[in-house]
Amino acid sequence: METLGADSYFAPWMGFNMLQSTWYATRLRAKQHVRLGMPDKKLAVHLFEVDESRANQPFEVALDTLHNLPLEDRIYPVQGQEMRLEHAQPPTAANPFWLLDFGKFRDYGPGQASRDTRIRDIQLDANHTFAEDTAALFCRGQNGQGWLLLQYNHVGTRPTAIESYISGVLRDPAYTYELAVKLTGDAFARLDSATHFTKLKLKVASASLTPELLEGGMSIRDALQAALPMNGDYISIEISTRKRAAEAGIRIQPMADFLKRLVTSGAAESATVKGSDGHHTPEAIDLLQGKLTQRFNVRNQPGTRITQQQRWDALVRTYNSWGRYINP
Repeated sequence: METLGADSYFAPWMGFNMLQSTWYATRLRAKQHVRLGMPDKKLAVHLFEVDESRANQPFEVALDTLHNLPLEDRIYPVQGQEMRLEHAQPPTAANPFWLLDFGKFRDYGPGQASRDTRIRDIQLDANHTFAEDTAALFCRGQNGQGWLLLQYNHVGTRPTAIESYISGVLRDPAYTYELAVKLTGDAFARLDSATHFTKLKLKVASASLTPELLEGGMSIRDALQAALPMNGDYISIEISTRKRAAEAGIRIQPMADFLKRLVTSGAAESATVKGSDGHHTPEAIDLLQGKLTQRFNVRNQPGTRITQQQRWDALVRTYNSWGRYINP
């Protein structure tokens, strides 16, 4: 194909093309500025059932006890990282729920940069460090069941960490609770009906793998435990059986309860089993199917953090919309 020069038929249009190119470049820079500047944040909320069967005290008593401790006395290490209850707002006549904020200290942090400057340190005050905050709302249904609405924060406080933190910081087994994520699908029923599997894919948040969750000697637990010293954010496991092994019928039941525990505890980021009941072709079962989630777009702030008020507002809005689950 012939290339036309500036003295060709298109020469009269060169001035227009240059102006048009300048306009496009300016528009592109503006779009990039918006993307790299302060885009809206994503915020997700999950619902957890509070199991108090092993506790001698209601969940509210633990919260009230923590709320009355000095801030420094609320600190307790979980999985090698210190955390604490940052804020607690008790129920009122108008708002029959606790609003909470859990903080986790970090031993490293980000830098700051702009489009035309390189990354540099963020100057912290003496004896300060970086930290992550995770909001929660605790309430009771009309039948007395306790529920925790928890902000999802992949680098913040996890449900299993909250379990370990409360019993640990209060140093009393009377405050032993378990949080089970609310699922609305039939994935667990399908898993229970399976007699063998051909494939398992699992992704777990390392920070969620507490000693209590990893109790037992099952091989999949051993694999997760062996990977923990690598200090990765996530651990992924994929297991596939050979055809003859699948035909022989490798039972899934011995690990089914553990897989369900990983899911209900909030530790599993993804969990898929390809299994069969022995009468049908193996099909993929997404164990997180139906995980109750509410999502928000949150306007970014000058400090780039999602403020406590924004996070609490999202939790209250979610509480108001999930009445059919909290009061079934």
